Formats: sequence, C-alpha cells, structure tokens
Amino acid sequence: MTVFGLGHMEGIHLNTSALSRREGTCLKREVASRTLRLVAIPLAVGVAACDTAIGVAVGSVAIVTWGTYPGVNKYARKNFEVLGTLIVRVHRDVVHFINPRSAPFQPESGVEGGRILLPSKDGLVAAFVQKRLDKWIRYCKGSNFFNRHMTARLICLVAAIAFVIARVIDTIIGAFTGLISLLTFGREQFWNQLTYETLRPTMVVRDLFVCTLLFMNPASNINN
Repeated sequence: MTVFGLGHMEGIHLNTSALSRREGTCLKREVASRTLRLVAIPLAVGVAACDTAIGVAVGSVAIVTWGTYPGVNKYARKNFEVLGTLIVRVHRDVVHFINPRSAPFQPESGVEGGRILLPSKDGLVAAFVQKRLDKWIRYCKGSNFFNRHMTARLICLVAAIAFVIARVIDTIIGAFTGLISLLTFGREQFWNQLTYETLRPTMVVRDLFVCTLLFMNPASNINN
C-alpha cells in the first residue's frame, strides 16, 4: 500500500511538472509573440517612410519621363502601395499584440474555410473604381485618336475624384470594422479581413499617382 501510494503521488508530481513546463512554454511564446508585434509597429512605420521617399523620387522620374518606362512606373507604384497598407498593418499588429491567437487578416490559400466572404482585394468601393478605370483605359488605347488622347484623359480626371471619394467611404467602413475587430480581440476573421481590405486611406496616394501618369500619357504602362 505504501509503495502504491508513493508511486501514485510521484505520478501526480511528474504530471504537474510537465503541465507547468507546457504552461511556461506557452507563456514564453505569447510574450515573444507580443514583443515581436510591438517591435513590428515602429518598424512598419519606418519602412513605409523609406518606401514613400523612394516612391516620391522614382515617381518624379516617371512623371518627368511621361511614363514611358514601365519598370520605373511599376517600381514607384509598388512603393506607394507600401504606404497605402501602413495603417491596416499597424492595426493588424495591435490586434495580434492584444491576442496572439487572433484570426487571420487575409484569406489563407489551400486552407478550408480560409476565405470567408470576400476575396483578397484593395478596398470595396475603390476596387470597383479601379476595375472601371482599367476597363475604360484599355478600351481607349485600342480606339480612335480622339478616345486615345481626349476621352482617356477625361476618364483619368473623373477617376481621380472617384478614387478620393471611394477611399473616404472605404475608410469609414474600415474604421467601423476595425473597431469591431479590436472589441472582439480579433477572433472573427470576417471583421479582420474586411478591415484589412478597407482601412487604407493612404492608398489614395497610389491612386492619384496612377491617374496623374495616365492623364499625362494614356499609353503609359503601370502594371508591367
């Protein structure tokens, strides 16, 4: 009886020790995760500032050369896109800091249920404006002289105004969903993803850059 009793108590002691080690490991992981997210916030701001400076410099070259160099156009656009996602990346890091086990902010390819309702895209209203702009510019490029040089430029002017309005609407939606994302500690992927796709007010810099370049030279290639 004595031996059985000692063995039983020893087993409890060992299980408790193992549980304590697992809890300690989980605690270390959460602390490490929160620390990384805390560091990521100023790092994201710094990277965005550097990319914005580079984007302004390269974008100036693109404008001076009237968008005749597709590589320069694309490089400037990509740098402005880093600025465009700054706020939402900071929001994502804050949510992950609060809850390291929060739901993803982007659709996960190859994971069942990863995509909730929306495909990953840039804005809701802004995405609609972008699709219309792409469609109309492609049409004008393959049309007659008047459409290539006059209609295309008019479309760019209207698109620039539409982009500003669209980003304001998307930002209002993103601010609302972002608040819900914070209040729910990031547990719901729908709110996280919708925030990630709409809370991008600074993306208007990229939008206006593209519209300016296409207004100056409707034949400019921005994507390649």
